[in-house]
Amino acid sequence: MEHILALVVCVCMMSTISAKALDYDDFLMQSDPHGWFGNFAVDEQSGIVPRGCGGKPADVYFVMDTSRDVTQKEIDLQKNYFKELSSLFYLGMNTVRLGVISSGNTPLTAIRLGSYKNTDDFKKAIDITPRVGGQRDHAQTLDFLRRTAFAPTVARQSVAHVVIFMTNGFSHNAKATLVEARLLKKAGVYVFTVNLGGRWDRSELTAMASPPASDFVFDSDDYNIIDPLIRLLKIHECDYQIHPPVAEPKAACSPKRKVDMVFAVDHMHIGAVKSKRILAFIDSLFSDFDHGDNLNTALLLSRPASTGVLSNRLTEVTETEDEMDRVAFPDFSAVLRRTRRALTKGRQSVQKTAVVFVDSNVPLTHAAFKEAKRNKFKKIDTYVVYIGDDYNKNDLELISNGKENIIIVPSYDELEISKEDVLTSLCKGL
Repeated sequence: MEHILALVVCVCMMSTISAKALDYDDFLMQSDPHGWFGNFAVDEQSGIVPRGCGGKPADVYFVMDTSRDVTQKEIDLQKNYFKELSSLFYLGMNTVRLGVISSGNTPLTAIRLGSYKNTDDFKKAIDITPRVGGQRDHAQTLDFLRRTAFAPTVARQSVAHVVIFMTNGFSHNAKATLVEARLLKKAGVYVFTVNLGGRWDRSELTAMASPPASDFVFDSDDYNIIDPLIRLLKIHECDYQIHPPVAEPKAACSPKRKVDMVFAVDHMHIGAVKSKRILAFIDSLFSDFDHGDNLNTALLLSRPASTGVLSNRLTEVTETEDEMDRVAFPDFSAVLRRTRRALTKGRQSVQKTAVVFVDSNVPLTHAAFKEAKRNKFKKIDTYVVYIGDDYNKNDLELISNGKENIIIVPSYDELEISKEDVLTSLCKGL
């Protein structure tokens, strides 16, 4: 069929197109500084494909709507959709890098570009994408994509930039959304918008998406959006991408000696929501470690004291008061002590390393300092990853093995962006 263009998303999947009446200047109504689209080049086996299909890589973000009025069922549907869609791509530092942004009243980088180099790991990470909540604000998310997600320090500037944006409702600020969408597309980012089936404004999603709407805007009351998008994107299973993909670079962190490393999170003080984000971050760190015999790892979470559990039976007030007096909340010192015990039970005559995550909710008490001192006596090399900007440097130095072992992440929203700094600090002595 003439005049029908099946747009390639990120890895340049393209249907056979008649070359007779294609006016690309009319089709592309936004700038394209990455050179992803342009003049056509002929492939002898499959016909006419864009020049970009010579194996050029791409950076792609899946944007998941996790605002407060999105149901858990809709969250799960988005996760399943993105997991299925991720199977279309060859992941790698030299091919396609996928990232996930959780969007609500503020955007959150749930999966940093390139954190996972195989689809199975990426799918597992999608399952623990956190909910942001709050009132939906597409404008802020689009601004975050342009300024932060595709910033030169995060995204590769010589490759295609693509966003697949899913939502089930109206934006909080429609006027600002249109402005930010225009700026994002002007920066060369190709935007797909997908309605989950809730209340929606087609004109808004059309304005957010790249033109034409027939190729970039989708809606479905029963969530059957996966099939038409796969037909659009998959067509030839990316026959024009590099086969096989370029060899992957060596792991970012390859210990030169045997190391036992424990990651410790005081999740009872930090809280469940923030702790999930830390666990997802630790999981992404693992993808950059050499999985050889030199490194053994463990994850340690805080746990409640074994005594002082309140009964669920109704009692007199005095008895309830007695039970309350026996309740004991664990101190951060318990986390440091359990970390030492775990490493002591590990391999003998190998380096012992602890990586502890804390924020302002974790009390750094005198007992914690005593346990940290004992850990140093046991030659445990302790790193502290502090999330926030309200830290006491002296306290952190008492917990860690010195200022070089302190890693400051300004906020939870910048956790993924700080991955390279964390890796550099952790791996320099391994």
